[in-house]
Amino acid sequence: MRVTVGVIIICVAVAAAAFATGGGAWVGDTWGGRMVKLSRNGSVVRTVGPFVYPYGVGIDANDGSVWFTVNAQNVVKMTDEGKELFRRSYNTEQISVNASDGGCWIRLHNPRGAARVNKSGNETAKVLLGRANWVSSAASDGSCWATDATAGVVLRISTAGSVISSFGGFSSPAACAAHAKDNSVSLIESGNVVRLNIAGSVVFRTPLASGFCVDVNHKDDSTWVGAGNNLYKLSAAGSVVNTIPAGGMVNVVTVNSGDGSAWVAIYDLNSVAKYTATGSLVFRLPGFNKVKGMAAEQKPAYQVIAPASMGKIKALFE
Repeated sequence: MRVTVGVIIICVAVAAAAFATGGGAWVGDTWGGRMVKLSRNGSVVRTVGPFVYPYGVGIDANDGSVWFTVNAQNVVKMTDEGKELFRRSYNTEQISVNASDGGCWIRLHNPRGAARVNKSGNETAKVLLGRANWVSSAASDGSCWATDATAGVVLRISTAGSVISSFGGFSSPAACAAHAKDNSVSLIESGNVVRLNIAGSVVFRTPLASGFCVDVNHKDDSTWVGAGNNLYKLSAAGSVVNTIPAGGMVNVVTVNSGDGSAWVAIYDLNSVAKYTATGSLVFRLPGFNKVKGMAAEQKPAYQVIAPASMGKIKALFE
């Protein structure tokens, strides 16, 4: 007797989680002249190069492609396997990739300001600023936060290059990191970590001397800061949850919002380290040379809204 078995597979996607597989990180080994992909356990997956002075690094969480800057003159995009897709000429060292649309925001040295390149490599926006210190994009609409140290302002910029809002009264605003949950922003500012909501109101101002780098866990809304020889985790309200001695100067921090782990570059030790969400050291890897850029893969990442039409119902019969 032949038995017919019906197998129904239902995949309904109302909100699809964007992620880059692996849960590792890409490292811009700046003085080492190479791009290095590390697994979640710290093993070297691949090395690509040579490149002159790779610095800013960002990952498109939708397909795992990696963006980075070289020689303070170009922005490069390559596949996760290391195949170069394109490079664009910009005087820059710092970038931010938006997870919702795959576009890349670029801090400009000359002319001073910020620009946006879409995932295909086409420039879609440019805005001039007094002195752009940092750009960060995490909003579902692709907009960007930027800090302007000369004017003492923090700005939101649309994908078309218009200034949506501008908030003044800051003293040398520097590195910043956008929050995906509410499009607020955390930034380093003269011995403090400041979080602004989308309307420009201060959510918290936490004193933290020697703050240099900052990133956000989009899942729990925490803010991670490298300051001096320590790594700090701040709650969504700005209280210090963890103080983590790193043994050297933390100059890069990047967070995996899926598992809450934090990857850091320890500049004077020429090493890369990974910490759990609670601050325990997972590993420390030597053999790098003055790392100035790094990006963690997101597995799983924070939610990126996808059309409901992506859902599929398929029946298979034997």
